Amino acid sequence: MRALFKVGAVLALAVAATLLIVSALTPDFDCNNVTLIVKEGDTVWSLAERYCTGNIQAAADAIVAEYGTDIRPAQAMRLP
Repeated sequence: MRALFKVGAVLALAVAATLLIVSALTPDFDCNNVTLIVKEGDTVWSLAERYCTGNIQAAADAIVAEYGTDIRPAQAMRLP
């Protein structure tokens, strides 16, 4: 009985670890690969709020990783 409990505990830990890894690799935002032209007054944050759903901070971070923080009017962007 004790051995069965240990096997169950190990299995539960393995499943939990797998779920943590999968959730860490899955983005918690979606911008639907929107293509846009930056307009006067747009910021990375405002674009993330306007076009993305889910975790806006993670979306803004992904935009910054792709385009940097210096975005300009008339710049074409494809959001992740």
